Amino acid sequence: WQLAFEICNRMEIDLGQGKDIASAARSAVMLRSLRAIRVIRLVKLVKSPMLKDLANMLVGFVIGLPSLLWVLCMFVAILCMFGLFFRLMFGPTDPTQVGQYFAECGVGDDVTDLKDEACPVHLMYGEEYFGSVGDS
Repeated sequence: WQLAFEICNRMEIDLGQGKDIASAARSAVMLRSLRAIRVIRLVKLVKSPMLKDLANMLVGFVIGLPSLLWVLCMFVAILCMFGLFFRLMFGPTDPTQVGQYFAECGVGDDVTDLKDEACPVHLMYGEEYFGSVGDS
């Protein structure tokens, strides 16, 4: 890096003093050759076994990505179906009870005392997000 700095410094001095452009062009050619050497070093890195293993892992991940997305979609669908099923089967059966906690205690996010038996948070969230399931 010291050599590259000296070359850049020489180019600035040569161009600043109005010397011939040939010396500046020579310096530019030297900088390009340093860039080529850097690229050759990167090519050596690409051929290393560690990078080949990383490339194989990334290719395997990309190949398996559609399957992972389908598994995620199925997981979300099953989770929603179970939530709806349990709300319908074990939720409030009396129509007058629907919205009872929501009317008395408010929104579940505003509850400060989580151990209050008059306002159980899990039932409040159930009424907030699945309150109209029985009507539909």
